[in-house]
Amino acid sequence: MLRYNSHVNARTPLIALLSFLVSLPALSQCVWTPVFDGAYRATALDAAVDGNDLWVATSWGLELYDASFDPPYPITTIPLGGTTSAVAAAGGKVYVGSGAKFLVMSKSGGSIVTIGSTSLGGTVSDLLVLGPYVFAATSGGVAQIDVAVADNPALVRTLSTTNIGARSLALLGATLYATDGDSTVEAYNVQLPSAPQKLGTFNSLTPSLWVSEASGRLYVSDGQRTEVFIGSGALMTRVATLAAGANAAVAGTGSVVYLVGDDRILRAYEVSQSGTAKLFAGKSTPLGGTVNRYLELLALNGRLHGAAGDAGLASFDARGFTAPFVLRGHALGQMSSAVSLGSSVVSAKPAGGLFKYGVGPAGELTPQTNWDVGSASIVRDGNGSRVLTTSGTRARVWDVSQSPPVEVSSVTLSTTIVSAALNGNGGIAVLADQTAWTLDFSALQGSATKVDLGGAKPSFVERGGSDIAFADLNESGTTTVRFFSGGVLTSAPAIATIEGATTSGLGVSGTGLVAGVTFKGISVVNFGQGGAVSIYPGTNSIIARDVQMSGNNLFVLATATIQYWDASTKTLEREIELDSTSTTVHSTSGSGSAVVATEEGLSTIQYASTSGTPLELAAGTSNRYYRDLFAGDRVLHLFDGRAVTTLPLDSSGMPGLGRELALSGSIVDIAAVGTSLFVLAINGTVTGYSAAGVQTSIYQVDESSDQRMIGMRTVAGALWVTVETNCLSGECELRTLVLDPRTTLAKSATLPGGVAAAAAGGARAWAALSVPAEIRVYDVSDPFHPAALVGRASTGNPVAIAHDAARNAVYAIGQRVYVYTDTQLDGAGTLLDPYVSDPSGRVGYVDQQIHVSGNCALITGRTFSPQLFRINGAASWIAEPLAGSAAAAVRSSAITGGKTYLLSDYSLEVWSSTGSTLVRHRPVR
Repeated sequence: MLRYNSHVNARTPLIALLSFLVSLPALSQCVWTPVFDGAYRATALDAAVDGNDLWVATSWGLELYDASFDPPYPITTIPLGGTTSAVAAAGGKVYVGSGAKFLVMSKSGGSIVTIGSTSLGGTVSDLLVLGPYVFAATSGGVAQIDVAVADNPALVRTLSTTNIGARSLALLGATLYATDGDSTVEAYNVQLPSAPQKLGTFNSLTPSLWVSEASGRLYVSDGQRTEVFIGSGALMTRVATLAAGANAAVAGTGSVVYLVGDDRILRAYEVSQSGTAKLFAGKSTPLGGTVNRYLELLALNGRLHGAAGDAGLASFDARGFTAPFVLRGHALGQMSSAVSLGSSVVSAKPAGGLFKYGVGPAGELTPQTNWDVGSASIVRDGNGSRVLTTSGTRARVWDVSQSPPVEVSSVTLSTTIVSAALNGNGGIAVLADQTAWTLDFSALQGSATKVDLGGAKPSFVERGGSDIAFADLNESGTTTVRFFSGGVLTSAPAIATIEGATTSGLGVSGTGLVAGVTFKGISVVNFGQGGAVSIYPGTNSIIARDVQMSGNNLFVLATATIQYWDASTKTLEREIELDSTSTTVHSTSGSGSAVVATEEGLSTIQYASTSGTPLELAAGTSNRYYRDLFAGDRVLHLFDGRAVTTLPLDSSGMPGLGRELALSGSIVDIAAVGTSLFVLAINGTVTGYSAAGVQTSIYQVDESSDQRMIGMRTVAGALWVTVETNCLSGECELRTLVLDPRTTLAKSATLPGGVAAAAAGGARAWAALSVPAEIRVYDVSDPFHPAALVGRASTGNPVAIAHDAARNAVYAIGQRVYVYTDTQLDGAGTLLDPYVSDPSGRVGYVDQQIHVSGNCALITGRTFSPQLFRINGAASWIAEPLAGSAAAAVRSSAITGGKTYLLSDYSLEVWSSTGSTLVRHRPVR
């Protein structure tokens, strides 16, 4: 909620609500001065560090943090006109790009001050400091600014690009690199910064959107992939391609590099001469809003700080992230299955082929051989140097100690093999017809013998050590486990039942434990204790893809995470994010590692490693996303679709301490009458609340079985609710209900047609209707029984209406502003040019609002910034300059008590039409 104090506090939070004073001499008859600007949303678009000063461009303005704290401590913030999208810092100065404006700023005590500024002629998207110069990526090219004289920054030149404009900049050695959205990266020699020279380009991704340097390498991304280059100048060599897009990269310790991008995932890669491996992938939870992505990343003192859009400033402690790393993901192409043999891994690709890799002490994989490229096999089991694979009806055993591996034996069965495992020198297979067979691999052409399981219908078989377990998925929704100690199938099995279907398989420990995952959670059968079943608490939300045990180590594989449990203590040791859809997991007892087959390749898990993962630090972001503003009796209501924040107005019209009212259900609209608030729900319920937020009244709209709520507004103290009816039973009809809110809500009148906008003055009200397309005058001397006086067809699809009592005029805004007399609705003129969509895309046609105050007219929602006009006559307006500019697109507006209230995407702004008003500096706590 919005709050403020009466004094500056060093503990200013991430979302600070600031008031500021702008005192200007009167320029004309319409002088509206900004007196208050309070941000409720901070969208972090860029970040920069200078010592422990951490600067964040928040779209609305600039924030300063002290990075010596965990998490960084907010110091202060300042609003800036336009969209603040880029920031760089060096030598106590901070350089900011806001729209097409370039500013030099610095901190002064607990405040931020502007030293100088200039226009670059193009929207700024990135900044890079190089000595006494700042290079800016702009929509017009790469601008070079001389900042040697801080209070007079000067645009020196704009470097051309092969595509119009520049998006991102990076410095590697003496070369400045820029991306411009085509298939190349621009290279400029800046060894002499005062005289940069174009060296040429080199080819990269299409389109190349972003470039960054880390550990002497250049990273270029198209948003989906990232290419890694080495070299200098325009002579760059691609050494790797990472299967992830990025908007920023920063070097970690050793050969580690961190990347962030549009998918809100922080990734860590090891990029070295021997190849690349993914070490970490952690996804941030979106906090709402529209900008849910990372746009910048910085490293400082073992911490990572990211500009995370509407999530604000995201910070991570990466000091415990050290080798040997827990996860090492290898991009080898999609794998369907894999088994670990300790010092090696054998895997299969769904398109065909078997592959063997050596496993290093840190889990690094080295290709050794591949074979059987013509068959799409599944690797089922492995032990020592023997590997069991199946393909359709055929099972084969390979000796992988030889290069290439040699087929030891094969068996062809009557139908498709769905599950198989080794058993001593032989094997076991479960077929699609739910029969089980022993496999004899003693000869090149092996044989199979059906196993008598006493009428059981196994779905799959698993091995652990020398133990074998079959699983029957029963029609009753349970799983019957048949356990053969030592793999002796001629003996009677031990039998246990697990509640739920273990469709993801079983894990067999080799020490008498069998694990499966059902809707109940992780269920473990202890056959050493008579088949007792225990369910691990709090695990019933796991959706498992595979389960595997290696001794007492239990691995549960979900879609993109793997859990490692100590089954002897039932303790979750760690959960690892994989950032890639995974299919199988396998581990060899005593190896200290596991291997996972994924869509990207293979991931090795060093589950005994003491390395931590980057730990996200708590942040103070509490963004709100208001979309409508409503004025009541000395209150403002800010509506975000789910809740209303009510701000009382003091005697000078300044907002006070906010109170929030949470709303349930789907809300269509709200309206204010005096100090009361009324809420229209999608089900037709209109609920009234007192100034204290207590429910006081309720009315249920009941016009037809297929009614649809369109909107609600306040007119002369009554509520007008527009409803669409009878669409299913005949031709759709719009009607507007008049509700009396004085005591209990009650319908007092019904007006034909759908009212889209209305304004009232004295005993009259004027309404713009959508169906039929009309303008009407109503007598509201009895506001609860309005009487239509005059009507006429409307022009230009109006969406808002205002009354000008001084000139007896009514203005309806749509395609243009249409002027009518306020009694007979005679056409009196047309104002403004035809409507043109805002090029920023931030406001649309229905956002238009119009207000009249004295000799001034205010229009919002038609363009990014509000428009102010002096009214010389009803049909004669003169555009007036505003004493400031909105920092974001204005969504909604209201005028009351000599103050104008503007609700933008990021802030609530207050403007005064009575000259400058002294307002103390009041940050929200």
